[in-house]
Amino acid sequence: MRKYIILAVVLIIACVFWPSQSRAELSKGETVGMNMHWALDAFDANGKTEAFLRNTGTKWVREHFDTKSLQGDNKAGWLARYDYVVSRYQANDIRVVGMLAYGPNENTEFQVDDIGAWKRHVKEIVSRYKNSIKVWQIWNEPDSPDYLWHNSPQEYRPILKSGYEAVKEADPDATVLSAGISYPNEGFIETMYQLNGDTFDHLALHLYYCRNYNADRNNTDLEDGLNNLYENVIKKYRPDEKIWITEMGCSTEGGITTDLANEYLQKKVPYVVDLPYIDKVFLYTYRDRVTGNSYEDNFGFVTRALEPKPAFWWYNSILKGPYNQFRLFPAQEQVQAEELRSGLESYFGPGAIPISDKNWNTVVNSYIYGGYPIPAIARAIRFGGKTVHPTIPWEQWKETDTYKTWIEINPFAS
Repeated sequence: MRKYIILAVVLIIACVFWPSQSRAELSKGETVGMNMHWALDAFDANGKTEAFLRNTGTKWVREHFDTKSLQGDNKAGWLARYDYVVSRYQANDIRVVGMLAYGPNENTEFQVDDIGAWKRHVKEIVSRYKNSIKVWQIWNEPDSPDYLWHNSPQEYRPILKSGYEAVKEADPDATVLSAGISYPNEGFIETMYQLNGDTFDHLALHLYYCRNYNADRNNTDLEDGLNNLYENVIKKYRPDEKIWITEMGCSTEGGITTDLANEYLQKKVPYVVDLPYIDKVFLYTYRDRVTGNSYEDNFGFVTRALEPKPAFWWYNSILKGPYNQFRLFPAQEQVQAEELRSGLESYFGPGAIPISDKNWNTVVNSYIYGGYPIPAIARAIRFGGKTVHPTIPWEQWKETDTYKTWIEINPFAS
């Protein structure tokens, strides 16, 4: 029988001058996370799910706490299942966004008829997990008729307000996110700020533009949508807002190949992460689903059988890249490497940089991903380190006494 093995891709940073640091000291895992739905959709493969989290270095996840399951006939069983999942996240030092969403039964799944019952449910769940989960999200895509009826800011207002109150009553230190709005929906979000601006700590948003990218690789709908939302709405109501992107992905259906999905994510996710008003990005989703809707069922980074898709290997690598930064495309790296070479030759002379090919990759990483200026790299080559650290970025390392001492010395004076 063929066994599924997740191969841990370990990026070894060549430490010419200093010992390497553990993944726990890196920060990219603080920015990019994964939608898991472990309790609802991956509980049949607990060991492999936990291996995925460990091997990829995932440090943030989004987990759906489904009202219908948690308030149904098998409430005790579902609570036990969520207890297990939350305990495993905690054991692996993974932080959780708990999404609290939907009605208590099939007939009212996408609406809340009893706000009091909804508030009591939210308070019960937050109270149960307040020592493990510090970020809660109230509902999902309320601007879509698929997830809230009626899909208006006015209908969403009491759900968000009562949910916010329940979270804060149970855990005053918790952070409350709005539901992820299904796209940069300016009208809905502006009205939500007006009606509910004091009942959520951060705006959450979803980004699904892969079909547009498939039609036109130069399409800028995602970029334009985010920019227009920020300029027209965010700056008006909360200029210091840090948006959480709680879903961003690409479904491999309708002619969209796994390679194209990988290409799309590699291109668009770094753009979103680099925006100053974005806090975190949660990719959607860990595993292909089984709903009968081909679009909804094919967002997984692994298949239903838990086989990795191309995007899995990219996700596996981004949390472990140089200085924990997203890698550029090779051609872009080459341009900056030549820029560095030219700058260093002004110190050492044409073709005379005293460094091996192996160690050259390390200084290139320090320049491209660590932000080190050429004078610091030149002195590091001359002094065997001191002014460049292979895992700590320049913005931090330049504040150390070691850097300040050695950067002042000029070994190139004639």
